[in-house]
This record gives sequence, structure tokens and C-alpha cells, in this order.
Amino acid sequence: MKPTIPLLLGIVLLPLTGCGDGGPKLVSVTGTILLNGKPYSGALVEFMPEQSNRESTIGSDVTGPDGTYRVRSSTGRFGLAPGKYMVNVSKAPPVAAVVGGDSAPTPENDPGQQVAEATVAGPKRKAVDPSESATAKFPAEVPAGGGVVDYDVKSGAK
Repeated sequence: MKPTIPLLLGIVLLPLTGCGDGGPKLVSVTGTILLNGKPYSGALVEFMPEQSNRESTIGSDVTGPDGTYRVRSSTGRFGLAPGKYMVNVSKAPPVAAVVGGDSAPTPENDPGQQVAEATVAGPKRKAVDPSESATAKFPAEVPAGGGVVDYDVKSGAK
């Protein structure tokens, strides 16, 4: 066999080997977010990496009725790269319903329509009950083995 045939065969087959899952090794990050000691349902939990991290992944999730979450990276994989993060917690915007169903998007449940209305008619001001919505920002460290990040958001309501 001539040396050029194995070389050509290697060049042809190389693209078929793939490149793995692409990206850093991620570890599981879960937790519970409370609002004044009670489960914070529908909270958006965002993990923003610090610049000092060796690997940089952004991740988020929305808490369930019991306040729990499981971080998914911006690439769609579960987990984050180990390192230091700034965690932002806020009330998640409503998710638009599927078009055609009984809960089709309306200005009340579709953020896109709300923005369009606000642009045309000016902003609508809606009173927010501070006991139902609050924001927080805090540092957290994700260890090499993954971990749990719990936090109790204080709304300031007395």
C-alpha cells in the first residue's frame, strides 16, 4: 500500500470523528430560592461568571412552585463550569402562550405585545405587590464537584 492512500483515508475519515460535546466540563448546580422565607415561584435565577474564572459559562433557570431550580448553561446543557459567579434573582417575565390555544398571546401575557403597546400608547404603570416580587444579587461559588446554591430574597415588605 502506498503511503498516500492511508494519508488520504485519514483526511477523509477525520471529519467523521467529531469534536466531543464542545465546551468546558460542567457540574450540576441546583438550589432553592425563597422570598421572605417562602418558596419564590417563577423567579428567574441567572448565573453570570466572574472574569477571573478559568472557564466562562452563563446559566439560568426559572424556579418551580416549590422555589427549586436546576441551572442550564447558555448552550442548553445542564450545569456550569466551576468558578465564581454573580447570581441575579428577579421575577421571570410571563411566557407567551402557544398561538391558537385557549390561552393565545394577548397584551396581558405576551411581553412582545406589551412592549409594542407601551411604545404606541406610552407606558402602563401596574402596581407590583412587593410580597410577590423582589430582586437580589449575590456572589456564589460553584465547586469542582457541583453544588447547591440556596438564597432567601428579602422584599422589604413588613
